[in-house]
Amino acid sequence: MSRRVAGKGFIFTIFMITLLVLAHLWQKVYITQLSQKIQSLEQIKKKIEGENKQLLVRWAQLSDPQRMEGIAKGWGFSYPSPQDVVFLIVSPSKREQGKKRGK
Repeated sequence: MSRRVAGKGFIFTIFMITLLVLAHLWQKVYITQLSQKIQSLEQIKKKIEGENKQLLVRWAQLSDPQRMEGIAKGWGFSYPSPQDVVFLIVSPSKREQGKKRGK
């Protein structure tokens, strides 16, 4: 019977070693996959950052006041003369005055 016990112990030891080796290999494969995913995401991040820089430059070009002024002049727009500007003084209505007083 001692040989059977020794045989079972040996088989158990081999089984555990095999299990540990497989777990170690699975861990290495998983780490490699994660590393590849990280590299892929970093490349995507760099691409998006580059696109963002290009968009910021384009936005700065398009929002340049001198450029807008040139386009407006090309369409026939001009600054108003002082006579063209009219200021309206509006007195609050009785209803609005009542709201302010708490009525």
